[in-house]
Amino acid sequence: MSQAVEGFKHEVHLGRVIYGKTTGGLHKKRKAAPFRMIPRENWIVVENAHPAVKTPEEHAEIVTLLESRRIQPKLARRGTYLLSGLLYCGKCGYSLQFQPKPDGRTLVKKCQKTDAFGNSCTNRGIELEHVEKAVMESLREHEAELLKTPVETGTSEIPTEHLLHTKEKELESLRDWVNRLKDLYVMGDVTKAEYKTRLERLKDLIVKKENEYEQLKESLDGCSPLTHAERLQLIDELKASWTTVIDVKERNRLMKLIIERTEYSRNGDEVNIHVKYR
Repeated sequence: MSQAVEGFKHEVHLGRVIYGKTTGGLHKKRKAAPFRMIPRENWIVVENAHPAVKTPEEHAEIVTLLESRRIQPKLARRGTYLLSGLLYCGKCGYSLQFQPKPDGRTLVKKCQKTDAFGNSCTNRGIELEHVEKAVMESLREHEAELLKTPVETGTSEIPTEHLLHTKEKELESLRDWVNRLKDLYVMGDVTKAEYKTRLERLKDLIVKKENEYEQLKESLDGCSPLTHAERLQLIDELKASWTTVIDVKERNRLMKLIIERTEYSRNGDEVNIHVKYR
């Protein structure tokens, strides 16, 4: 949903000002209390802070109407989000997945990693919106730091983009096949035995491709890094993408050129997000 449409859902139009949705910070370089999400019942809501432009009844009707018209982008249904391929568990390092909900929200699923003894990682999920906001805030700080640094001369290359993108597409295709196989089994087009055999084969291929991807990424990590000027140029392109008609896949591509990985961990309402830049 566009930012313009999302604006209609803001409670500021009811004359309210809301404080205390979160507390603490996510910055490694600043001294701050741990980041926490505050339950709505504990928010500070100031009524009649300015003239309202709609009634609570009208607001509820607008939100209901917008949610009923919400159409999930095709790429998002297939698993392409702003942070696709960039979000990892801060506890075990496992890649995290996303789950779209019927009401339009998208969740970061709890970590699916299990060890050799069957013990599951304890990292809980969260709404993707919170993580994206923290990453964008970190990106703004990163840009500010770059602007303070003298501009370098010379250029560098980004050799990772095409090769890694190819591996990502191969993995995406295999995961699509897993979903198709499940559909075939549900519709009765394949037997249970065939389903299990094909599923195991696909899982083996996915593990193989994931290993190839990680090995390629590790081998390319030693390549020439981006200069400050190139980093700033990519950040400018990303910022410009929010004001142009561009799909989430392109924004994700730009994010991958700027960010190496984002690590997320959660203990109760305490959330820690660390962004590692290229």
